[in-house]
Amino acid sequence: MHTALADLQVIPEKERSCDVLVVGMGFSGPVAAVRAAESGAKVIVIDKQPKNWWTPGGITMIHAELHLAFRTLDQPEEELERGLLDCTDGMYPRDLLDATVKNSHRAYQWLQEHGGEFNGIRFHPQGPNRVWGRIKPGGIYDLANTGVKKLTLGLEAQLLERGGEVLYETKALNFVTGTKGEVLGVMARDGDGQFKINAKSVVLCAGGYGENADMLVKYVGAKADEVIRWVGPWSTGDGHRMAEEIDAQTRSMGHAAFSHYYSMDAYHNEDLLGAYLDAPANHGIIVDRDGHRFVDETLGPRIVGPLMTKTSIYKTAWIIIDETIRNMPDVKPRIDDLIEFGGTLHVADTLEELARQAGVGPGLARTVEEFNGAVASGTTTLLDVPKNDQSFAIGTGRMSGSKVFEIANGPFYAVPFANGIVTTYGGVVVNTDAQVLDWDGKPIPNLYAAGQSIMGSVCGGTENAAGAYVGYQAICLIFGLLAAESAARA
Repeated sequence: MHTALADLQVIPEKERSCDVLVVGMGFSGPVAAVRAAESGAKVIVIDKQPKNWWTPGGITMIHAELHLAFRTLDQPEEELERGLLDCTDGMYPRDLLDATVKNSHRAYQWLQEHGGEFNGIRFHPQGPNRVWGRIKPGGIYDLANTGVKKLTLGLEAQLLERGGEVLYETKALNFVTGTKGEVLGVMARDGDGQFKINAKSVVLCAGGYGENADMLVKYVGAKADEVIRWVGPWSTGDGHRMAEEIDAQTRSMGHAAFSHYYSMDAYHNEDLLGAYLDAPANHGIIVDRDGHRFVDETLGPRIVGPLMTKTSIYKTAWIIIDETIRNMPDVKPRIDDLIEFGGTLHVADTLEELARQAGVGPGLARTVEEFNGAVASGTTTLLDVPKNDQSFAIGTGRMSGSKVFEIANGPFYAVPFANGIVTTYGGVVVNTDAQVLDWDGKPIPNLYAAGQSIMGSVCGGTENAAGAYVGYQAICLIFGLLAAESAARA
């Protein structure tokens, strides 16, 4: 029997046993645990975090929507299928696509029966925005008072009522395997030391690796550890490491969700996380330290973010807008948020003065002049760095109309920003029963996975702009149920 850590450190009297062991108490974890308990299994769940604002619930605190390609899960199957193919450029594996669509309706019904309430695709009730300064613990829109958090707390309570057990502050260290590679449990560690949890089946529901600097550099880019990361403190890639140690197949490990632009001040002021600057960047222009445009702004952060990470412009660029853009309905609230929470906003009556204030090169005025000329003549797509008249619509796989505007009406504004990672997509590959596969494509006996651990299975690949944004919570829900049902049958 294989364990990677010295047996001398193990506390034998703490050894535990169960039918189904769930690793991770995010969203897929409680779903899988409750479903396994409903199926008659003795269930233990472990999570390395203490029970607090972040747990149970995981990344649900940031992503409080339930959808498949921005469609509610009760939509006709053919509509869900079309949406998933569109938003992954057809790269969603066919067998997993069929399993996702065919289980969407009953998963939606199951969640409603277990306390889920919705207003369209959003959990109900819900705060009006996602700015961390407002939604954090004690904030005026504290998400602990919203539907998704109440739901996960309710699932935990239902698990306990069914005789399940949750061990917080208990870290999974590695899988315990038998002579044929079958998973027999995990080695875990709590405040007293290391101990073994024996299990007939293990369901991996761990998070991503967004807080693991070494993994970010290895998989995403040489400077990826320096971008802003808005992920919970649990996202250290433990599940990925454990899976790789037993030869689990992974997919899209280099794909991270560069989902939004953040004020540079978010590096040291977490209240600014969630104060997204996507709309100002889309309507304005983005320049480098020399004051030159280097990217088509309408491509959005999912493309611009990786580009910045893999080039010398890895950390900082500037969004340039004028007074007209600043007062647009989708831009004004973002700039107001920036100001309210102390983000840097340079304002000047001339572009030359703006460049001096912002610390960019004197080429800014010339850049804007050339850009305005192209807008006036309708030739922005012919610039050395083109700007499209359409914008990439996250989650749809399509472009949507977006008028290109001159930057001509002072005062002028410059916002230093950095691209940010919300989560990572890569993960283990599973089949339609949520069994984890090895590199030969064979199931690893007794090992199942769901949630963020399997996003690599369903995403569109590293170079696809739509990425894995098929709907985090929907994948957690659907594959949480599938994994639990398969694990309980084993």
